[in-house]
Amino acid sequence: MSYYDESSRSSHGGGLPNMSESRSKVLSARAAAGWQRAIEKMSTPSDASMSQFGKSPDVADMLPDDIGIKLLAMRDMAEDAYAAFRGLDEAHQHAQTRVHETQIRLRGLTDPDAMQRVGNNPVLLQPSEGGEEHPAIVDARGKLAAAQADLAKINERREVLAHRQQQAQFIIDRAERYLAANWQGKPFDAYEGKLRKFASAEAARAEIANIKAALDAAYSAPCRSSDVKATVRAQVAALAARGAPNVQAAINHGQEVIWPKAAVHVEQYVAPDAARAHIVAKSPDTLGLLAWCFKDQLIAALDAEIDKTSDDTGALSEDDRNTKITQLTDDLLAAERAEVQLVDAAGLDHRQDVDARALLGIDGPEGE
Repeated sequence: MSYYDESSRSSHGGGLPNMSESRSKVLSARAAAGWQRAIEKMSTPSDASMSQFGKSPDVADMLPDDIGIKLLAMRDMAEDAYAAFRGLDEAHQHAQTRVHETQIRLRGLTDPDAMQRVGNNPVLLQPSEGGEEHPAIVDARGKLAAAQADLAKINERREVLAHRQQQAQFIIDRAERYLAANWQGKPFDAYEGKLRKFASAEAARAEIANIKAALDAAYSAPCRSSDVKATVRAQVAALAARGAPNVQAAINHGQEVIWPKAAVHVEQYVAPDAARAHIVAKSPDTLGLLAWCFKDQLIAALDAEIDKTSDDTGALSEDDRNTKITQLTDDLLAAERAEVQLVDAAGLDHRQDVDARALLGIDGPEGE
């Protein structure tokens, strides 16, 4: 787990924007929202002082002020989750100690070797005539169970906080990488289009899952057999042209026919630990010569193989594939924009792979 380092926020190098001149408006907005910690962080030194100390401006300054507030608030949430996690350190250590001590206590009442070390008399700790355990042992077992239950609760809480911090930090990192990679020298424009309507965040996420499935299908859809055949014809024609023998020297000077040759790349290992040698050699271009000699037969054989193997049901041309992917990608971003608004309103956690543009409410090129 990594606590968000203040210096890491401003380590994106040169070319970033100057600090916003409208900090006072941002401070007022954050004060109205009650984000005192964020207000303190917005009280940043001037450009001159930052330059003096060798710091780069915050990537949040690439955003309009109201959107920059959201990014800073997300950082605070990640830091709060980490602080809450660390705040359980003392309780966690105390609970572990209690479990350890009660385990030792129970062994001293039940384990013969341990009983001997602590001076307990096994005879006095024998079960009653009715087979019931000695009250001291019953008490020790109860205290151990209670200590283990307390430790389990603390561990569960720590796991929840750790997951929340890690997920929040992952989303923040992705958003900041997007900003740094797509910065064009001026603040990103806020998205001002209409949002799609969904009944709930769950409904939006269901639609997002459907769109992603459709995108996967578009990417993996087979090519049309007619397009494959056109590609095969071009490939065989190129092989035939490459494999044509040169008879010009034989005609002009009575020399031998010059047969086509192809480059062969070989990697040779001299010894197990030695560097490999890359060798380029020339060998007869057998495949090219065959294509030159039997071009029509080769194409006919490949056509038959394509017809036997292909199924044009669901196949797409490259133009259709690109058009479909473009439309689905636009639909996905629109659904994610609506989802982010619903998630924020419901106080839910964002998905780790949410589009940075949807998360921040900005326009911009497609990112990672």
